[in-house]
Amino acid sequence: MIFLQIWHGGRAVHPNHIGGQETWGPSPIAINGDVYTPKGKEKHVVPKGMTKEDIREVVKEFREGAEKAKKAGFDGI
Repeated sequence: MIFLQIWHGGRAVHPNHIGGQETWGPSPIAINGDVYTPKGKEKHVVPKGMTKEDIREVVKEFREGAEKAKKAGFDGI
């Protein structure tokens, strides 16, 4: 059996991990400390605090990911 884990990285994700896209989190509070990216050691960024619409978008994307995993033959998510 093969299972797929899908998750949202939240404020722990640095834009350099996601092609320069904006980091989203539950609130606009950065993690204190450093993160290692392809560019080297950097500070965590202040994420965009998610709105209700943003949360709905992430839920939609999780659903789409689960549907694609099912079509690809995964046994569970």
